[in-house]
Amino acid sequence: MRRTTILLLLVGSVVFGVGTISPVQAAGGSTKVEPLPAADGYVIENVCDFPVAYTDRGGRTLTTRYDRTGRVVSRTITGTSTVELRNLATHATESFEVSEITTIVYHRDGTATVVQLGSSGIALDPGTSTRTADLVWYGGLVRSRGTLDERTLLFVDVTHQRRVGIEADICDILVSGLKPRH
Repeated sequence: MRRTTILLLLVGSVVFGVGTISPVQAAGGSTKVEPLPAADGYVIENVCDFPVAYTDRGGRTLTTRYDRTGRVVSRTITGTSTVELRNLATHATESFEVSEITTIVYHRDGTATVVQLGSSGIALDPGTSTRTADLVWYGGLVRSRGTLDERTLLFVDVTHQRRVGIEADICDILVSGLKPRH
């Protein structure tokens, strides 16, 4: 019951925040809306016992907000897409339908806070700072802080990650071939 209440409060705060005027809009910034660039064969290493190729087939929308000096202050990714993950040692492949809203807020120190909210998504913690590498398929909420690869918008370093909801270890899925149902 407590997890459900927390999740509903977080969902409500995210939804409420989307409907308000952002600080960028109030300060005279600009916004750019475009298709999320597809990632093809991006290799994730040192998370599983084998390298994983990440391919996002596209279909989601990327909204980028700039301040009046042209600095990126936030991004929002919406929509659905199919992400294919491949175990490069065995070539086992699994597809994941991603249905989430991702909000990225950039900080002046070069890090970003990322909030992923959805019924199906993928969360990555490379483990460089936390020493607990994770690649999970989730349903619920993931809040992370760290450094992003700006080309793929995947984390290269995570200093903190909190997940609320259901999750499954993608490394196990890519070995066993068994994908639990969300």
